[in-house]
Amino acid sequence: MESAATAAPTPGTAVSRMLLVGASAIALLLVLGALLSTWTDEEYSLATTAHGIAYAYAHAIGFEKQAPLYFVALAAWRAINASVFFERLSSVVCIAGFLAVVAALLRRVWPQSPTIVFAAIAFNPFVVYAGVEIRLYASALFVSALLALFFMDGFLDARGSLRARLAFVITAIAAAYLQYYLMFVLVGFGAAVLVVRRTALPGYLAACALIACGMIPLVSIVRAQVGVDAPSELGALSALRIPLAGAADYVFPLHWARGAIQRIAYVVLGAIALGSLVAAKPRFDRRTAAFAAIAGVLVALFTLVGLLAHVFVIAPRQTVVLFVPLTLFVASLLATARRPRVALGFGAAYALATLLSLASLYGHGAKTGDWSRVGSALNRVVRAGDIVAVFDADAALPLSRYYAGTLLRLPRVPRADVFRANAFVIHSAAEVEAKIGSRALPRRRLWLVRNNACTFRNPDYGCAYLDRVVAHDYRIVAERSFFESSIVELVPR
Repeated sequence: MESAATAAPTPGTAVSRMLLVGASAIALLLVLGALLSTWTDEEYSLATTAHGIAYAYAHAIGFEKQAPLYFVALAAWRAINASVFFERLSSVVCIAGFLAVVAALLRRVWPQSPTIVFAAIAFNPFVVYAGVEIRLYASALFVSALLALFFMDGFLDARGSLRARLAFVITAIAAAYLQYYLMFVLVGFGAAVLVVRRTALPGYLAACALIACGMIPLVSIVRAQVGVDAPSELGALSALRIPLAGAADYVFPLHWARGAIQRIAYVVLGAIALGSLVAAKPRFDRRTAAFAAIAGVLVALFTLVGLLAHVFVIAPRQTVVLFVPLTLFVASLLATARRPRVALGFGAAYALATLLSLASLYGHGAKTGDWSRVGSALNRVVRAGDIVAVFDADAALPLSRYYAGTLLRLPRVPRADVFRANAFVIHSAAEVEAKIGSRALPRRRLWLVRNNACTFRNPDYGCAYLDRVVAHDYRIVAERSFFESSIVELVPR
């Protein structure tokens, strides 16, 4: 028979192990943050915060179409040091805070096995991604974890700590100014209160009333942002696809699922993981039901926003508020399993999927575009009189950091004061002809740099027009591929 020490490590031992795991995860983020070149999204953050706090505030609202807190904070952080590594360090600090809060959450959800689950979260590909990204995702993870912790202690716990409730109100107001989607979790928390502890509902509604008062200054900002450059209407499946993709990606990484072999492997591993969860026979107690309610409400709200407000959630990473409740839901399922050994199948499948995902994301030693290597290649081969054209136009932002020459942006130079997705779309072959056609560039060698825009279906970037002009006016001399980008050397026919 197992001793108590074998069955459950002492609190001091568990804390020491989690500190070791957390330090290892932070070390990985620091190494990646120092090695990886920037990509387009990061360059937008750097451009928005390059001219002080006042500019960052105005540009966040007018150009980024986002809540201003992250950009204001980053602008203040940049006043200390303006290097790319130091800006990424702000995300590393947020991930360190996130992991500290997650450790506290796991001690409440699954005190018997906190280190294993903590390691799974610390090295989750999305957490790693957020920690090396100069965007708001790391800070959103930190804030959403704090909200979950204060909510559990203030409203789900039978004692209902008043201090936790006050901290919840303050954190929620800050969250509203960080990312609008974080506010969805308040509805999810309300559903959890209804499911597991209705006596806390009056107190929770009072807290939400205070949060609403703190959000009043945001009303005019949001009204000015909604409807600007809105996408076309979405079908129900399209509106549901992104939040479900985010949900699946957080609890079972999908980054490596490319090509037929990887997709087959994903189906196999996914079946093992799901089958293990079912076979483990979790009890689905009140706490698990609370996390399920929160996650379900969040997915429904993201879908409704797409259907009713026509606000297109363009990537799963924008659903960052889903991460904490989903991971706590899975942890709670595993913690209540009546056959815990069977659940090891889920852990094994998750570990393999995580390793494959991290290798897929960072095995190239570059972020999307591989712009450092692209810039170095261009610096070596471009000669006087050559033209370097870039498609799509915003790829010029990270490339200009690593390439010393002039870049011709296709199809046009976007406006710097407002973001319009339409600015990056080619609408006709004539637009391309006017920029790089044989008449526009007679007898000039052309280096065409392309990112991965042509792999997207929504929106359609008009890549066929570019291909038509290039095939008609130029002859391909050489082509070199990088990670999600390429350089094509062209000479006039």
